[in-house]
Amino acid sequence: MRKSTRHTLSSADLHYEHWKNLQISGEPEAALHHLRQAMLQDPLQRGMKSEQTQRTVLALNAEGTFQTNLPLWLLLDQTTCLHTLWLPADASLPPLVLQKMHEILGETDCIFQCIAEDERLVSTIDTADRLARDSRIPVINDGSIIKRLSRTGVHDLIPAHPDIILPKCTRMSSLAKPDMPYPFLLRPVSSHAGWNLSLLQNDADFAKFSIDNQSIKEFYATEFINFQNKNDNLWRKFRAVFVGNEIFPVHEAIHDQWNIWYYNANMENFQSRRDEEKTYLADMKNIVGKRAMNALECISESIPLDYFGIDFGVHNDGRLIIFEIETGMIVHNRDENEIFSYKEAPVNLIREKIHNLIDKKLTRTDNIYINKK
Repeated sequence: MRKSTRHTLSSADLHYEHWKNLQISGEPEAALHHLRQAMLQDPLQRGMKSEQTQRTVLALNAEGTFQTNLPLWLLLDQTTCLHTLWLPADASLPPLVLQKMHEILGETDCIFQCIAEDERLVSTIDTADRLARDSRIPVINDGSIIKRLSRTGVHDLIPAHPDIILPKCTRMSSLAKPDMPYPFLLRPVSSHAGWNLSLLQNDADFAKFSIDNQSIKEFYATEFINFQNKNDNLWRKFRAVFVGNEIFPVHEAIHDQWNIWYYNANMENFQSRRDEEKTYLADMKNIVGKRAMNALECISESIPLDYFGIDFGVHNDGRLIIFEIETGMIVHNRDENEIFSYKEAPVNLIREKIHNLIDKKLTRTDNIYINKK
């Protein structure tokens, strides 16, 4: 039985719970209000220790929504005690944050930089990096690399490779037509999960988009690469994560529309699609092919992060199409277990590799940061 170091929920704890629940219910502004109240009262969320605890990790998070930070708690089990220190989105460093940081360092083995790429949080990522560096304990993920994972910045990290398609992407500061042929995608800067993402086929589509989105000031225009499978006319989006230099599959979404995410693919309704996903999780190469696997290995070698994720497609000629690379992608096995039981083992393997990654950080003699223990 786990013995918790907590006895009752504090007022800050209750605000953190309201933040989580209000996001789930689709009330982001109310959720952020509660998060800010929690941070004012206590920016440190303390984890629980038990007789099974083998390591203690401090996550550095930024004020924001679920998509702002890696949900690290989904990647750890009862052998790891996870504390979370919340940093303001304006990059300030209140005295209470510094106080809590100093309080918790004595029992912390490793720091995990969990803030995902977002140009609005560049200074906050820098603040988190400075706190991590000053701690002089092992740190997972370098914020200076995370900041380069924007939809345009990633082009500077990924080398030209015959097995990789990295769609052209241009940042627009006004709704002028981008210098690329139709079709192309438009999305607001700092958006994820398909929010306000549009596929424009012609000038009429662009004119309508301009009228409907006058309040949004900056966009990414991205070349659209057709990834519809010619054999069954379905669209497939894959997710994988890199832990150290190893590549692990997370999920495969299959849909009859191009604008596909796992939450809208309704995989529970299609046994044959789940069978394919099961094969992907058991044997990636069998599904994505040799060229895509070569591409993934190249990406692993090109991005100097301990942990990150990728969403990708596979072209009909076998090349890998990069949709997005970032550190905040969700990994979990919380789908209905009777239907998606095949996901449990792959996710547990990723958790095991995360634990191994942390432990290697603690034992390496060439760490930049010295483990105090």
